Amino acid sequence: MPAASGLDLDADRIAEGQTAVVSVTLDRPGFLGSVRGLLGRADVGSGVAQAVREHLGTWLKTHPEQGGAVVDRVLRRAGT
Repeated sequence: MPAASGLDLDADRIAEGQTAVVSVTLDRPGFLGSVRGLLGRADVGSGVAQAVREHLGTWLKTHPEQGGAVVDRVLRRAGT
């Protein structure tokens, strides 16, 4: 549908305005920089992205009314 309708629906546009809280506990975190504010492990980011995709998909299916509102908001923002 996005390609046919000409909407700009890349990942950044979809995530714009959306908020989520994700908690990750690592046995051996690898930080970048001296202030330890940025994780340097690529596997963490890909694991979190996969988990969010799976759980968000499940949530959208089990909460169709709220999921529809989220999808409508994304589509409205993409059309602007």
